[in-house]
This record gives sequence, C-alpha cells and structure tokens, in this order.
Amino acid sequence: ALAGAIVAVLIALPLTFALTRGRNIQRSTPLLVVAMSTLLCPPMVLVFGWQHILGVHRDPYLLTIAVWALWAWPIAGALLTASWSRRGQAAYEALLLDASAGRAFAHSVTGVLRAPSVLCVFLLTAIFLNEYSVPHACGLTVYATELLGIATSSSVATDTVLGSIPLVGTLLLLGAACLRG
Repeated sequence: ALAGAIVAVLIALPLTFALTRGRNIQRSTPLLVVAMSTLLCPPMVLVFGWQHILGVHRDPYLLTIAVWALWAWPIAGALLTASWSRRGQAAYEALLLDASAGRAFAHSVTGVLRAPSVLCVFLLTAIFLNEYSVPHACGLTVYATELLGIATSSSVATDTVLGSIPLVGTLLLLGAACLRG
C-alpha cells in the first residue's frame, strides 16, 4: 500500500505541474477530465485489463502497485494542484529568475509541495490498506480475506476484533498523521 501511494504521488507531481503550468485553464481542462476519468473505472477492472495485456508473465506485487498508482494518481494530483495553485506557482516563477525550469521545479516541489506530498502518501496508503480487490485480483492474499476467515471460523466476536486491531491501529496512525500534516 505504501509503495503504491509513493508511486502515485511520484506520477502526480510532474503531471500536476504540466496541467497547471499554463495560465489558461481551458486548455488543460480536457486533459484534466481524461485524468480524473480513471477514477470512474473500478481498479479491479484495471487489473483484468493489465492482466490481459501483459499475459501470464507478471509479478503480482508490481501489478498491484502499478494499478493502484495509475488509478489513484488523480487523487494526489487534485490535492497537489490545490497546494501548487496557492503557493507553488509563485515560488516556481520566482525561482525561474535564477534557475532553469527543471531546477526551479525541483526546488519548488521540495519546498512547497513536500508536506502536501507526504499528506497524499498517508491518505493513499490508508485508502489502499482498505482496498482489497486489486491485490485479490492479482492473486495475493489480503488482510481482509484473512479477517473474513477468522470471522467465519470463530463464533466469538472478540477473535475478529482482536484480528482487526493491527489494521485499525495503522489506519488510526495514518489518520492522525493526515490531521497533523
């Protein structure tokens, strides 16, 4: 989940910059609509599409990370675009006076978008920890399936509650980190 979140943010950073670079938002709107439309397709459908394209020669872990990242980067992109439009654009333009476009982008991202990027990683990690369809479709054992096994094999509710504590605890820590960030 963490790897998928990091890759999604790494995809979102340059694409967010490309979408917001021009002052004319109408020019970027069609590309933004196409980017956001990936969220309309369930990620499990994307898994089946990639499995069909790639065939049997695929690593289930890499496929899970890739599908999550390619599906969720617009979420990170939307959050990063909001931060970029508030502070990043001005910082980037100021840095352009002294540096090349690439160097100005790198410095403005590390300065202005560092905290929002970390927040995006925390948020997407929490989403991916609860999203079991992609790893399950890739043939991986997922925590939700294990919890279901515990719940169906025991008549004691405490067994299921105790089994869910690691996931709930992780989500609470990520939530606290998001609120703090």
